[in-house]
Amino acid sequence: MARFSVTRIAAAAAAIAAIAAGSVTAAATEIENWPCKNPYRDALAAQDVWDGAMPAADGDWHQDEPVRKLVTFATNPENSPASGKEAITDFARKMGPDKERGIALAFKGMVEETNILRDAIIAGIRDFKVRAVILGDAVKENDDALAKLPEDAEQDRASITAARRFNFRGKDDAEEETDFMCYRLGYVEKKLRLLTDQLHTELNSLK
Repeated sequence: MARFSVTRIAAAAAAIAAIAAGSVTAAATEIENWPCKNPYRDALAAQDVWDGAMPAADGDWHQDEPVRKLVTFATNPENSPASGKEAITDFARKMGPDKERGIALAFKGMVEETNILRDAIIAGIRDFKVRAVILGDAVKENDDALAKLPEDAEQDRASITAARRFNFRGKDDAEEETDFMCYRLGYVEKKLRLLTDQLHTELNSLK
């Protein structure tokens, strides 16, 4: 009976691997019974975070080294919104007359990079939901197996009970990870809005 737990975990791993190997578009498909507090949405568009008329972003932000460095630093999950805002202020100060174009390109890059992060997080939410469902089913099957055991089947009872404990702990962990990923998704979106506000401030200082 203990082998049942291993089989379930292998199935969970295979399902998660299949999802992770999918394209980015897979993450853009709404998850059934969306678990997060904030409503589900596909990729963020520029107008979702920029208030008013957006500056024209001519060129490829990847090819502009100062812009690329700013976007990479500011959107890096390891760097706080505050440090990103400071980097934006320093960037704008150094750009001089080309500041408006630089801000426009930086904004474009930050939206793109944030959407890449969102796709990864949404895929993670799906992964943990799959794991929780599979392990939840495993717990139910463990319960059914325990209910059918004769009273004198102590060895089988101990084996199934151990498997159930393992499965239940895994299910609980997956549900907690889902909650954390939901929090992280909200944080990433909030961070983009804070960075955008700072870009807005720097752009308005030109007027």
